[in-house]
Amino acid sequence: MVVVTELLADLFQAGVQLWVHDGQLHYETAQGSLTPEQIADLRAAKADVMTALLELQNADRHPIALIPRSGTDTVPLTIQQEWFWRAIQKYPTSNCLETYAWRLYGALNVHALRASLNEVVRRHEALRTRFVVIDGAPRQQIDPPSEIPLPIVPCADQSQQTGEERARHAVEEMSAQFMDLSTGPLLQARLLKLSENDHVFALIVHHILIDASAQIILFRELWTLYSELAAGRIPSLKEMPIQYADYAVWQRRTHLSRLRRQGNYWRTRLARASPARFEMLDGSENGKFCNRKLEVAFGEPLSTNLRSLARRERTTSAMLVLAIYATVIARSCDQRDFVILFTTTGRHCSAHENMIGFLVWWFPLRIELTGEETYLDTVTLVTREFFAALENLDFGMVLDQRPGLMRGTLLQVDTWDSSDLTGTRMPSGWETLQPPLTVESFLFKPFVPDNVESEIRIALGVMAGQQGMTAHLHYGGPDRIAEQWMHRFAQELQLVAEDVVRRPDRQWASYDGGACVGRRVDAH
Repeated sequence: MVVVTELLADLFQAGVQLWVHDGQLHYETAQGSLTPEQIADLRAAKADVMTALLELQNADRHPIALIPRSGTDTVPLTIQQEWFWRAIQKYPTSNCLETYAWRLYGALNVHALRASLNEVVRRHEALRTRFVVIDGAPRQQIDPPSEIPLPIVPCADQSQQTGEERARHAVEEMSAQFMDLSTGPLLQARLLKLSENDHVFALIVHHILIDASAQIILFRELWTLYSELAAGRIPSLKEMPIQYADYAVWQRRTHLSRLRRQGNYWRTRLARASPARFEMLDGSENGKFCNRKLEVAFGEPLSTNLRSLARRERTTSAMLVLAIYATVIARSCDQRDFVILFTTTGRHCSAHENMIGFLVWWFPLRIELTGEETYLDTVTLVTREFFAALENLDFGMVLDQRPGLMRGTLLQVDTWDSSDLTGTRMPSGWETLQPPLTVESFLFKPFVPDNVESEIRIALGVMAGQQGMTAHLHYGGPDRIAEQWMHRFAQELQLVAEDVVRRPDRQWASYDGGACVGRRVDAH
C-alpha cells in the first residue's frame, strides 16, 4: 500500500515538481530522477496524490485546532520527535533524561508540592505521553491523568556533608536509569529529605517530551501553583487552548508544502558541505562526548560591550556570538567552509508560547569564509545565512538527508535580548531557573548533575545572566591532548570576543591571538 505523505516527501526532496491542472496530475523533473517504482506508485495512488496536492495549496493557512480525544487513539510524532526517536533507536543505551533538582530550605508544604506537580502533568498531555510502534511507525499514546508518585526518601545524617552526598547519589541514580519509551512513565519525581527544613526535590523527564523552553514553562507553572496552593488559594492558571498532540497533527498536515518550497534551497545550499573538523577530539568511544565541560565567563564590561556593538551595527548579540564562534572554528581548525548546527526554540506563534513539548529545531548554517573578512563582515555573512535558513525551516528534515552534518558542532544560545530574534518566542519566566529565589516560605537552588551524550564533537551554549554572558563548552575526547586543545579553544573564544569589541574592523585572520597564559578557564 502506498503511503501518500511519504511518497510526496520523497519526491519533493528529490526535486520533483508536482501540480494539478484541469483535473490532471502533472510532474516535471530531471531525466532519470524518478525511479520506475516511484512512477508506479504515482499511478497507483494518483487520486490520493491529487487530493493531497490540492489540500497543500491552503495548508499553511490552517490554524492549529483541537483534535478529538477518545482516550485510545494515537497521534503521529512531530518531525522533531521522530528524528529524536530514531536517534534513540540507533543509540539505545544513550541517556536522554533531563535531570532537575532543587535544594529546598525552610517549611515545605509537601501536600502543596505534590498537588502542584500533578496539576502541571494534568494540564499538559505531553508529560503523560508514551511512544508505541504501530505498523512499523512510532505514534504518541497519551495516558489519562493519574497520581504522580512523590516518594519521600530519608537522607538525613549527623554529618550534613554525608546527607548531601546521599542526596546527590540518589539524584545521580535517578538520572542514570533507563526509561522505556513504550511503557513509561517518562516523568518521575522524588523528595529527598535531609531534615525537617531541608529537602531536595528531584524531577526526571525524558528529553523527547520537553525542550529548554518547555522547562521554563514547567518550572514557572510548578512554583506558581505551589505558591497558590500552599497559601490556600485557588489556582489561577487558565486551561491550555491546544496541546502538543494538536500541534503534531497540524505539523504533519502542513510540512509537505514546506518541503515542496524549501527542498531546492537546502539541496543547493548544502551541496558538498561538510561539518567542522575537530581532529583532536576524534577517537572517543562510540562517538559519544559531553562528559567534559569548560566554562568561559565573558563577564563585565565585555558582555555589555558586545551587546552595545550589536545594537550599533543593527544586529543581535546572538548573531555576534555566532560570528565569534565561526571565527574561532575557522582559526582553530584551519577550515574556511563548514557547517554549524543552530537551534531555535520552534515557538514562532502565540499558540506555542505556553505549550510543554519538544518543539526545538536544529538547522544547519553553512559558513563560507575567505580569511579576508573583517569581524563585522563575518557578522553580516552569518546574519544573512541565518535568516535565509530561518525562512526555509523544514523542522530539521534536512538532517535526515545529510546525517554526517551532525558530527560537527552545535551552537545554542539559551537566552536572548528581548529583541534578539525576530519571530522567535522564548517563554517568560526564565528568571525562575536562576538561583537563589524565594518561593513562599523557602529558598530553592538548582542542584543538577551533568549527563549528556551525542555524536556532536563540541556544543557551545551561551547563557546571559546578571553577571554577563557565560559560554558553556561541552566536549569529549580520548586523551589529555584533547583536553589541552579544548582549553586553548576556550581561551581563543574569550580573546576573539575581546578583539571584536576592541577592533571590529580588523580582518579576523590577521589577529595573532596574543598570549593565552594566565587566562582563567574553569574546568568541570
